[in-house]
Amino acid sequence: MDEIKIKFWEEKEKKLVPKELFSQIAENVAKKIAEDGKNNKGKNKGSQLRKYYDESLRLYADIKTKRTPIAQKERFEQILPYIKMLNAKVTYALGRNFVTESYQKLIQQCLSQVNDLDDFEVFISFFESFMAFYKQCGPKEG
Repeated sequence: MDEIKIKFWEEKEKKLVPKELFSQIAENVAKKIAEDGKNNKGKNKGSQLRKYYDESLRLYADIKTKRTPIAQKERFEQILPYIKMLNAKVTYALGRNFVTESYQKLIQQCLSQVNDLDDFEVFISFFESFMAFYKQCGPKEG
């Protein structure tokens, strides 16, 4: 499978996200991960991938419960190790043959770019887009 390249920012200082990140790029990545799962029967089931999206949303909600931007940034710093721990969880799933290496590398590549709350918000939006496209092109579950 071709290497997946995700870049969160065109210009971070201006908060410019690549215009196709949540559309064409997310769709292409979803198709590649779905195809990889089909070639490795039983891997990359939507419910399995959804676990990591749900965990990301839970962590994001924890941050956003703080009322002020300063409190949110402080909470982000406290939660960042748990966000990065998603790498370990996905790697464990890879070891148990639940996901493919391409999915593990996607999560690893995305999380390597998460260093502040703005990065995490882009990650959450990308993950949401990816999961939406994956629902369409991924394996159908009973």
